[in-house]
Amino acid sequence: MTGRHHMAGCPITTEVARRMRHRRLAVRMTTTQQAAAMTKAGYAINHTGISAIEQGRRVELPIRLIAAAAVALQTPLRNLIPGVGPCPACGDDPPAGFSCNDCGAGGASDE
Repeated sequence: MTGRHHMAGCPITTEVARRMRHRRLAVRMTTTQQAAAMTKAGYAINHTGISAIEQGRRVELPIRLIAAAAVALQTPLRNLIPGVGPCPACGDDPPAGFSCNDCGAGGASDE
């Protein structure tokens, strides 16, 4: 099949999109809120652009976009990019009941 809705993203793009969505939901942000925060951080995008990324309809993700997403989602850039090592502060494993101020790992459970 051809057409923009049937384009498969590369594994890295797919993983970045997955991490962006996971983080957006973790901080309870809507796509509209994320788009506004990314625009404020210097990368103009709207909520449909965020949805297109999350649904794999946007094949290329410039580093400027990923950097703005990290700012908007209040997470270090390395948390959105696969293959980047664990948090140097906590090793991605903070003590039980605590969250890492550097990477955001851990935190209070919603349960």
